[in-house]
Amino acid sequence: MTYTGDAVVDGVPGAAAPVQLNFTGITGSKTDALLPTGKVIEDIQGIEVSLVDAATPMVLIRAADLGLVGHESREAINANETLFTRVEAIRLEAGLRMGLGDVSGKVIPKVGLLAAPVNGGDIRSIYLTPWRAHAAHAVTGAL
Repeated sequence: MTYTGDAVVDGVPGAAAPVQLNFTGITGSKTDALLPTGKVIEDIQGIEVSLVDAATPMVLIRAADLGLVGHESREAINANETLFTRVEAIRLEAGLRMGLGDVSGKVIPKVGLLAAPVNGGDIRSIYLTPWRAHAAHAVTGAL
């Protein structure tokens, strides 16, 4: 096997050979539906979100709608108490709408903050665990 290569993952030191993964049967991991509410877009507290269950229940929010660019550092995100207060209120309502019940103190649904594309379409996102920015990006959140 060859382990050398130039593939890098944010939050993981060094470089190595890329690993290709295929995932099947991930739709509706906890809610039995890709879109648990049947809607692509929901309005929660004046913010448009997508509630998706693919590998793990997620609340997807445009970073700009929360006053972010979406390229902020993990440290800047983690220091933003106002952001986490707002996101937690949205997350709690999302849990109810997704049929997960009261998600206070639970780690799902997770939250993904989505930045505008750069370099002609590169996707940028921040994955919340949900009360801190993840050091890299969990595989389930990336799916």
